[in-house]
Amino acid sequence: LIGNPDVLLLDDPLRNVDAKLRYEMRLELPNLLRRGTAAVLYVTQDYREAMAIADRIAVLIDGRLAQVATPADIYAQPASVAIARLFGDPTINLAEVSPVVEHGMLSAAVAGARMRLGSADRAASLGSCWLGVRPEDLVVSSASADDGIPARILAITPMHEKAVLLLRLADGTEWLAALPPDAPQGAADDTVFIRFAPEAAMLFDRATGLRIGPSPRLKAA
Repeated sequence: LIGNPDVLLLDDPLRNVDAKLRYEMRLELPNLLRRGTAAVLYVTQDYREAMAIADRIAVLIDGRLAQVATPADIYAQPASVAIARLFGDPTINLAEVSPVVEHGMLSAAVAGARMRLGSADRAASLGSCWLGVRPEDLVVSSASADDGIPARILAITPMHEKAVLLLRLADGTEWLAALPPDAPQGAADDTVFIRFAPEAAMLFDRATGLRIGPSPRLKAA
């Protein structure tokens, strides 16, 4: 930094520092780096660091560039199911589905419940897909409804800024829901119903793992 280089290469510089200092440096480093004019290449295995520090993220999987985009784009419209799994804590929920078109809308059965997945123009043709829904996009309710997926609470983990529910769906699939700490959470062994907005649904090709169609969430923004 003192030498004001044209290019600065940082290879996982925070790997061996304690958690508190690591968090503080995520806040401090961007300010330090922006004072200079160097192009900075910062290598990290921690997606939180990448999201906090980077202007653009290049995701490497098996030695190949899988996606290059802004942190917001990487998170909201990951190019593949592998990238979707890398970013997010708790990790993204996945279910194997076979979407169908009904009245111009995509829908699919998830653990026996029919869920809307957005407009049919998201893809020209669909076969077997991975449906991805992030835990923070799930709404959990104790009230039964036709548009909810029944699930049983296996465990609740308070995490200060959120509570994470481990849920078991009717088909045995386990999903995670991240709720605000003041939201109704229920208790272990309670039966609840989970929902998500169609724009929160991500679809990935089952064979290739690649994302299908645009992200309605970013299009609306």
